[in-house]
Amino acid sequence: MKMKKIFLISLSLLFLVVIVNKYKENLALGLNLKKDLAPGAQAAVLINAKTKKVLFSKNKDQRRLIASTTKIMTAIVAIEDGKLDDIVTIGPNAVGVEGSSVYLKLGDKIPLKSLLYGLMLRSGNDAAVAIAEYIGGSIDGFVFLMNQKAEQLGLKNTHFANPTGLHDFKNYSSAYDLAILTAYCLKNPVFAEIVRTKQITVPWTEGTTRSFANKNKLLHMYKWADGVKTGYTKKSGRTLVASATMDGIKLVAVTLSDPTDWKDMIRMFEYGFKKLDKNYKGIALTDKDKIVAKKKEEVLDTDFTTIFKSIIGQN
Repeated sequence: MKMKKIFLISLSLLFLVVIVNKYKENLALGLNLKKDLAPGAQAAVLINAKTKKVLFSKNKDQRRLIASTTKIMTAIVAIEDGKLDDIVTIGPNAVGVEGSSVYLKLGDKIPLKSLLYGLMLRSGNDAAVAIAEYIGGSIDGFVFLMNQKAEQLGLKNTHFANPTGLHDFKNYSSAYDLAILTAYCLKNPVFAEIVRTKQITVPWTEGTTRSFANKNKLLHMYKWADGVKTGYTKKSGRTLVASATMDGIKLVAVTLSDPTDWKDMIRMFEYGFKKLDKNYKGIALTDKDKIVAKKKEEVLDTDFTTIFKSIIGQN
C-alpha cells in the first residue's frame, strides 16, 4: 500500500513538472496557458497562410463590421483588373470623401499604383473611390466586382457595400474570411510589396511626388511583421489584419473590435511561430517583461509546492 502511494505521488509530481515547464516555456514568449490569445477582441483568428490551417480562433465565423480592412479587397481587385501604370483622372466623387484621406483634387492625374499606396498605407477613402470608379466604371460596378471575388474565394460570411469600409451594415465580413482573403492576396507580389512598405515616395500629379508613411504600427513594433491593414469606425471599433513571416513560415491574423489589437496580434504570432517551429525561442523580452515573468514563476513555484504538499498529506 505504501509503495502504491509513493508511485502515485511520483506520477503526480512528474505530471506537474511537465505542466510547470510548459508554462515557463510559454512564459518566456510572453504567453500563458489560457486558450484566449486575443482577450481584447470580439472575434479573432490565426492561420498558417500556406496551408490555411487554423491555429487559433475566437468567433471566427461571426459576421462583423470591418471598417478599412475592406480595402484589402479593394486593392486586390484593382491590382488584378487594372494596369498599375495607368493614369487615373480624379473625378468629383473622389474629392472631399469623409474620413482618412490623401487629399485628392478634382482633375488630378495620378498613376494607379500610387493611388494603391495611398489606399493601403494611409487608408485614403478618396483613393478608394477614385480606384473604384476607374476600375469598375462606378462605385456600384466596382462593388459588384468585390462581391464576385468574395464568392470566387468562398467567403461565406462576407458582403461588400462600398470600397472604403465607411459605415454600412451591409458591409461586413468575418475574421476567418478576412484571413483567407489576405492569404490569397499575399500571393500577389504587388500586393505583398505595398502592404509591407513602411514609407515611400511615389509619383503624383503633374511631375510631383507624394510621401506616405504606413499607419500599420505593427511593422515597427514586431520584427516579423510584413503587412497588412488597419481599420476603425465608431461602430466597428478597431480592426486589424496582419501578416508575419519567420524562416519561411507565414502567418495571417485578424482581430475585430479589439482595443488591444497590437498586443493581441503579437501574442498570436508568437504562439503560432512556436507551434510551427519547435526551435523558435521567441522575441527578446524587455527588462520589465523579465521582471513580470520572474514574479509569475515565483508564484507558480509557490503554488507547485503547495500542491505537492497536499498530495503527500502535509499541511
